Amino acid sequence: MAEVSELDKACIDVLRDYSLVERRLAWLLAALLEIKSDDGARILEIVRGNDTRYKLIGEFVRTKAPDFAPFWRQMRRALKVVDEGRNKVAHWHAIADHGEIAGGSATSTPALKLVPPTDVFVDNDIALSVEDISELSRACRHATRVLMFFFLTVRWEVQNPDAEKYLLRDIFLEPFPDQFLGDMFQRIAEAHARLPEAPHQSAEAGG
Repeated sequence: MAEVSELDKACIDVLRDYSLVERRLAWLLAALLEIKSDDGARILEIVRGNDTRYKLIGEFVRTKAPDFAPFWRQMRRALKVVDEGRNKVAHWHAIADHGEIAGGSATSTPALKLVPPTDVFVDNDIALSVEDISELSRACRHATRVLMFFFLTVRWEVQNPDAEKYLLRDIFLEPFPDQFLGDMFQRIAEAHARLPEAPHQSAEAGG
């Protein structure tokens, strides 16, 4: 069996982590429509193109949870950056960069990078290194956690409009941090650590 390179592992991680982002989006749409999560996933499978999917979700955020419309606009921008990175990982190909030897010695193997399929020799500012891809994977994980708690907030407020507000709802109200995904991730982690257990605000998706 051929040895799996660090680049291959990083690409596999990104595609796995990105699939969880898609799953949380399906949960969010299901919460807005008050349907089962599997049905939310089926709807997103039918809708072609992430821009159209985000617009669809945004329409329901505006009608069902309007307080969070500004948050969704910010989240949508952050997700587009993640989408662009994921598409590069899925469609670009690997080359060995002999100009940048991994490990720094003449006997080391060339560093592998991803480049557009039409360009073999590209500027290093365009090529994706293992470190770049690992950073994208981290962004996917941050997006997944942020979407998870946004889903929980939206689901609670849609299902219980006259009840107490969801414990973390203020996190999804303006102002938002500059480094959106990473700082939102940290903000949620810190707030969640301070909260008592709340049985009615479980993390399980409906259906």
